[in-house]
Amino acid sequence: MEKITLLTKHRKAAALCSALSGCGFKLCSETGFDTDQLSTFSGARSGATSLRGTALQKAKLGAELGNTRYGLGSEGSFGLDPFIELTPWNTEVLAWWDRVEQYAVYAFVQGPETNFNRKFVDSVEEAERFVTQCKFPAHGVIIGKPGEVDYYQDLANTEQMKDMLVRLLPQSAVWLETDMRAHRNPTRMRMIERCARRLAMNLRSACQVCSKAGFVAVAQIPGAVCESCGAKTAAARAELFNCLSCGHEEERKLSSLAPASRCDHCTPVKRRPRISAPRRRDSPRVLPLR
Repeated sequence: MEKITLLTKHRKAAALCSALSGCGFKLCSETGFDTDQLSTFSGARSGATSLRGTALQKAKLGAELGNTRYGLGSEGSFGLDPFIELTPWNTEVLAWWDRVEQYAVYAFVQGPETNFNRKFVDSVEEAERFVTQCKFPAHGVIIGKPGEVDYYQDLANTEQMKDMLVRLLPQSAVWLETDMRAHRNPTRMRMIERCARRLAMNLRSACQVCSKAGFVAVAQIPGAVCESCGAKTAAARAELFNCLSCGHEEERKLSSLAPASRCDHCTPVKRRPRISAPRRRDSPRVLPLR
């Protein structure tokens, strides 16, 4: 099996090993680099690049520090859903890097499977309700004070949390948020595992021209015809596949028919419910602790 180095300080290997071994890679963790230098969820640092860019940066560093041909980087973000901005939302990205061929393969997953939450509280009772909703102590919780740069993120149980609140609350309200670091958040670890399975599937898809791994769909092509009137619609008629190594592209046909509900002629836009298109979020909405 080929060795691949994962750059992590939050024990993500547990969510990645199975999928990567299934496509021929032995995962090795590189823990000597502080990945919080690149980004954090607490607001202490914010990523300077996109999710994809940060994941690739980690993958390249992993391969270099681990002295392996392949590197693996993981990055996630949290915020509100990209549709109506009401539901907590998690986006995860994995980047696989080939240091010899100098190209990357990516995998993305996103969805509402997260306990992401944050709130000001001014009583122990309110804090207890919040942390129960966030699945504490199985999932971590961070406590901080407005106007201060320090925060506490390694609470192990309810007693520790209460002791901290008793000291902090007499001064002012306290800021609570879910700890989204992978090793403190089992729900996030399951999302990373899903992303790993997607990456393994992408790595198994080889380009027909250069035979390199990672020949994947990068866009949908509109133009499926309405099943009722035959007019072209915005619904996808095909997917565009692309090889990030040699640049080869190929269209692969999807369904050629679209339902009348997707047709502007049969169902004019003014009569259809308006739903905002998804927007990619490269970083969470963070309220600073200072």
